[in-house]
Amino acid sequence: MRPVRTAFLLPLAALVSVAAALTVLIDWNLAHPEGTEWDEASYFARLYQDHGAYERGGLFELKEALLLEDRHRPPAYRLLSAPVHMALGPDVRAIRTASLLCFLMTLYFVYRSGALFGGAGTGIVAVCIVACSPAVLSSMRSLGTEWPLLLGLSGLTYFLLRIVMTGRSGSGVVLGIGLCAALAALGKLSFAPVALPMLLAAIVLGRYAETEEPKFSTLLLPGLIALAVISPFYFANIHQYYWYGHTANEWSSHGLHFWLGLAEPGSGFFLLGYMELLAFQVFGPLLSTALALTIVLLLTRLYKRRAKTAEGTSPAAGAFLVPAGILTAAILPLVILHMSGGNQNPRFLVPIVPIVAVLAAAAAARLLDGWVLKTMALLATVQSVIVLALMPGNAKIPRSHPVGALAAVSERLPQWEWSRLKDEITGYGIASPRIGFIGSSAAFNNRQIEIPWRKAGEDVTVTRLWHENDGAVDWAEVEARIGETDVLLTFVPSEEPRPLAVNSFNSEFADRMTGRPDFIGPVVLQLGPGTGDRVFVFHRR
Repeated sequence: MRPVRTAFLLPLAALVSVAAALTVLIDWNLAHPEGTEWDEASYFARLYQDHGAYERGGLFELKEALLLEDRHRPPAYRLLSAPVHMALGPDVRAIRTASLLCFLMTLYFVYRSGALFGGAGTGIVAVCIVACSPAVLSSMRSLGTEWPLLLGLSGLTYFLLRIVMTGRSGSGVVLGIGLCAALAALGKLSFAPVALPMLLAAIVLGRYAETEEPKFSTLLLPGLIALAVISPFYFANIHQYYWYGHTANEWSSHGLHFWLGLAEPGSGFFLLGYMELLAFQVFGPLLSTALALTIVLLLTRLYKRRAKTAEGTSPAAGAFLVPAGILTAAILPLVILHMSGGNQNPRFLVPIVPIVAVLAAAAAARLLDGWVLKTMALLATVQSVIVLALMPGNAKIPRSHPVGALAAVSERLPQWEWSRLKDEITGYGIASPRIGFIGSSAAFNNRQIEIPWRKAGEDVTVTRLWHENDGAVDWAEVEARIGETDVLLTFVPSEEPRPLAVNSFNSEFADRMTGRPDFIGPVVLQLGPGTGDRVFVFHRR
């Protein structure tokens, strides 16, 4: 009865975990009919502009847009979202289904990788781990760059393990490695510290595998395929990709102190704080407990120099150590880079979560007692259920709290109806408006403001008149920029948990503009349902 019971429980755990993840992601998508925050709004704006380029000049103009516009980000998110946009239309929620499809395909590759490495149970538990990670779920819910990167790396991991474990390198595997490596490279520049060490380790360690694969010659053709796909984009934009990646990695305002709720950089002990970040915000508290238990048991087993010898579960050392070494080589460089940079955003570690999942589940299945793998599945499933229980997204739990990242997965973000501003400005008779603004928030920024025009295929110019990074406000400089605008905006936030310096002069700007002979206003709009945030609109006479 025991094998039957195990065979039933592990698939049930995966079913619950994946169902919970999809329920939370779909619920969040339906609750956010508009773009969220600056990042996602900029992705939608770019996607609408690509669609406009295609309608104006077909594939040729679309190719030019992909190569020469938004040059600091690789274009995989645009390439994968464009077919969904063309098939389902410009609705934000419809386009986000691209990320859900990529999430499911990622889980498929995770399962196949785990099944190759340690059997079907390993693959199932690896799926549970990925499906309950708060960092993964937060990245999968919106339009962004993480999900094509995650899909590419997960596919690359599977095809590499297939060569290592079976020695088979047919045309399907060659094409799979080449296309998955290309997708990862076109997803985000952070593919490099994951994919390149993994490929190098596969070549170096492959000679010790039972199959003696992969060799350099085996990976040469896949590498050429990947280079052929990515070279047009990287040859044109490699400097911009590197600059943007380096800038993001050093953005110290999102350092460890930000994610842990500390007062300032340097507060607390960094290493302990970083472990807390991994435990609570990347993997989640229960899954981290399971991973920590697995590590302790592995170290104990290693110390006692005992190997598991149960029938059918004791492979030759090379059969485990070679693929384990390849996966470890993919994990450590990104972690070191993340630790040493100025920006400890947990989202940056999402690419290694599926690899950690496969490695941890395989280690538990092949080197430890069976109850360890079951415990890992149980804790991952319970964590998925907790995420589901927090789904309404109204719980005010700080992100630094042990379950704060779990609650943040379904957190409701501001949804401002910027189409109302477009209607207002159109009513003034202003076509192709030049809009200037002061202030900033997740819902009030240049990308959010321009979305209605981009969706309609119309021209708009949105200019920030001042930002805290510019130094002390220079009203003479602001006045010079006002001369190049038709419409001016600012807003007064109803409440801010952490007041932003960038909004220090919003009210003063509104007072300065009120009563001016060259502008009419303010017209006060409340664009955010359920909030007291007021947007002040001034337009030129």
